[in-house]
Amino acid sequence: MKKLVSLLSLLTISGGAPLIESSCSCTNKNNEKKIKKDDENDINKLNWGNLGIEKINRVRRNAIINNKYQHVFKTNGSNKPTKQQIKEKVKELNPQVNINNINVTNITENSAVITITGYSSKKTINFTVDKSVPINNVITNTNLGEIDGSKLNNSLKEQINLRLLELNPQLDINKINVIDITTYTAKVNSNDTSIYTGEINITYSRPIKSIFKNFELGSIRVNDLNLPTEQQIKDKIKELNPDLENSINDFEVKDITSRNAKISFIRKDILSGEVVFNFISNINLNKIITNSNLGEFITENLSNPTEQQIKEKIKQLNPQLDITKIKVESISNYRARINSSDTNTYTGYIIVDYIVSVESLNW
Repeated sequence: MKKLVSLLSLLTISGGAPLIESSCSCTNKNNEKKIKKDDENDINKLNWGNLGIEKINRVRRNAIINNKYQHVFKTNGSNKPTKQQIKEKVKELNPQVNINNINVTNITENSAVITITGYSSKKTINFTVDKSVPINNVITNTNLGEIDGSKLNNSLKEQINLRLLELNPQLDINKINVIDITTYTAKVNSNDTSIYTGEINITYSRPIKSIFKNFELGSIRVNDLNLPTEQQIKDKIKELNPDLENSINDFEVKDITSRNAKISFIRKDILSGEVVFNFISNINLNKIITNSNLGEFITENLSNPTEQQIKEKIKQLNPQLDITKIKVESISNYRARINSSDTNTYTGYIIVDYIVSVESLNW
């Protein structure tokens, strides 16, 4: 009996230590697994890419320069990114994370705080905001309509700016340049790429009268026709408005008289309306007096017809003639010479024939 008790005592003493040691070993392994799991679920262990770069500023000549390696969020005019933009970027860097578990708080223009359901800790991310907007998203009305430079004191460029603002009220005209201005087009780009990017073409029309300097063409000499031709009028316009040398054939001339004609531009969306040009067409008399045989005159006792009789007879036979612009010379009893009394109207001379009726005799 004593031997049995002693044996049990030995077994108890010698076996106790290993039992305690085994229990401690299990506890340590569980703790290690828990620590490892906690490490794996630590939010800081995720991939943060350039969102994890701390905001580093350096000063050069009193100007703060942001770290160029930070992620840039495009915000289209807003001072800070949206929650969704930030969530999508975190998801892009960590595909294994459920985007619905991502929480974004404390968003500023350069940072935000991230927590993720199922992950410990929180993460402050840093970024840069690019709030510039493509200029064609702001200037949606590119046809400015008619701009009449002759009525305003502003330059054409200033008028374009004012019309752009009128049609696109959200535009900051202090942040744009208007360049490459032509008769009907211009180009708009940004002078501050942090606000607007890109460029856009705009169109407008101008009253046709706004591009001419001279509307009085003076004298146009006509050699072969009663009226000046369209080309003669265009040549005279070009002579007095040299800026139109390369575009004069884009105009059309209509309603030509001996005193004026109407001018319009073929493309009405470029130059609108019409303008009247005045001139004096000095027509050869032999082209307007086509009936030079005046027929019979009854005078006093076969005397020569008077100047007034001859003028009235010519007018009767040539109704388009302005008899106030002619004079009658070398009158005989069978012919006379008709000269111009105004060389701005008529040129040259013509001989007219007639007879004096015997009825003129005093019987």
